[in-house]
Amino acid sequence: MVDQTFPESIDGWQTVSEPACHAHWSSCDAERDGYRGRLTLFAATVTESETFRGIFRREVALLGGLKHPHLPQLMGHGELNGQFYCVFESTQAARLSAVLNAGHSTDELLDLLWQTASAVQQLHNAGLTHGQLKLDAVVVSDQLKVCLSGPCRAVWVATASGLSTLFPDRIQADLDGLADILNVTTDMLAAEPGAAVREMSEQLRAGRMIARDVQGQLGDLLLERSGDG
Repeated sequence: MVDQTFPESIDGWQTVSEPACHAHWSSCDAERDGYRGRLTLFAATVTESETFRGIFRREVALLGGLKHPHLPQLMGHGELNGQFYCVFESTQAARLSAVLNAGHSTDELLDLLWQTASAVQQLHNAGLTHGQLKLDAVVVSDQLKVCLSGPCRAVWVATASGLSTLFPDRIQADLDGLADILNVTTDMLAAEPGAAVREMSEQLRAGRMIARDVQGQLGDLLLERSGDG
């Protein structure tokens, strides 16, 4: 775990909240030049791994050029006394797990799933994966705009533990996570789209669909329900 004496400032990023400590990193809100982000400081036991350092440097370079409405922008990264850190655009919003219980319509839920699949596919297009895709990794604004929190971090940490980071395995892990998210919503949807979403979940697990396929089928469902399809 990261040292409890979390620094008050890292490369001009001023910490403005108490750090949340996890097994392999600590994170907190931070501000610099009027911008607010979520700063993650990785544990020394993680960042001493050369494999971690290699994948971190390679993937932050990819993340830096990635702009998508449903992914947080990478705002900065670096090293402090041997410990690597990164800062993502702040995604302070309700978790999808809470939003699903708020009584939204079938169309609204389908759109949330469409946004989630869109974000996952964009990561995969860029040669990246989320690594920890689950309900609580999806946050939703008051305007029902989705954002995936903390992309790639779990993948980087896994490399330090010697776990598989082969890209096809990483892709399938994300797709299994997306399948879980789809499956949770099926009973909240109207009967016909619920059955279609359940089938998508099964196809993802079987390796017969990718996020782009889910995005397309969800889009078709939304068009049909709007009367434009």
